[in-house]
Order: sequence, then C-alpha cells, then structure tokens
Amino acid sequence: MPEGGPDAPTALRAFAEDRERLDTVRDLLAYGFPVALRFPDVRGAWYELAADPLPPDSTSGLRPIESPPCTAVTEVPALIADLARVCTPLPGAAPVRRMLCALTVHASPEHVGAVRVLDRGAGTVWASFTDQLPPWRVRFMPPCSFSCRLYRDHPGRCRPPCREVVSCD
Repeated sequence: MPEGGPDAPTALRAFAEDRERLDTVRDLLAYGFPVALRFPDVRGAWYELAADPLPPDSTSGLRPIESPPCTAVTEVPALIADLARVCTPLPGAAPVRRMLCALTVHASPEHVGAVRVLDRGAGTVWASFTDQLPPWRVRFMPPCSFSCRLYRDHPGRCRPPCREVVSCD
C-alpha cells in the first residue's frame, strides 16, 4: 500500500469490529431500510458491502438478534391504576400492581411498562417511570405494526412476538 492511501480491507475490518456501527446497520435493516457501505481503495477501486432487509414472511427460520431486556421494575400506585382503567372506554384486563420496563436496555432514564392490556389486540395502557420516580404518565397506545407487543413508535428495536407483557404479582 502506498503510504497514506485508502485501504479498503483495513477499513472493512475496522467496520466489522465496531459494535456501535454494526448495531446501527442492524437497526436500519430491522426497520426495513437497505444499507450500502463503500470502502475506497487505491487507484479509484472500492469494496462495497450492501444488504437489503428480508421480507417479514421469510424470516421464520432465523433467530432474531435481540438486546437484553431492561430489568427496571416499579410498583403501580392506586392513582395510576385508576387512570389506566378510565383513560380508554375499551374493555381489557385489570391493571397490574407491579410492572416491568418493556423496552430492551436503553440509555434514556425513562422506563415504560404495561399497566393494562386491552382486549382483542386493541392496544395497551402504558406508564412511564424512572429509577427515582414512580409512574407519572399514563397513555393508551395502539400496538406496534410489527407485532412486537410494544406500542407504535416505541424507542429501540422491536421485541420478538413471544415476549408477553407480564405482571410481577
């Protein structure tokens, strides 16, 4: 290699060892976006790494790569349970007394847990909390379009459909 010239194999190896960049690519593919990366080499050549997301029906034999779940848990105060009952006229399960954060491990201090699951897949009543504050916000959210058991526009990756919203009773 000429001194200081671009080196595609070295750049590609560095990319493969960078967990943050790999997670970004994985997220883009998980949300249905194609990815193309070009690594320049000497004399105008390049190496290109391109990937298209798989259609949803073709992934049944693949095991999803998933971040570990957040382990935050909180008690649900009576006021929050009452708000979860009255914030929507739709029928559903009784509010839980304790709830787990439903997200994967996240950098934000705000956790989100399911307080009340509505009947027939209509959605869920969610509450926000932190490690220092009890639940303070209750909101009804329609389900995620990817059937992941979370709500539409949730932060982070979709959870696999097998994860149930469970109470810690």
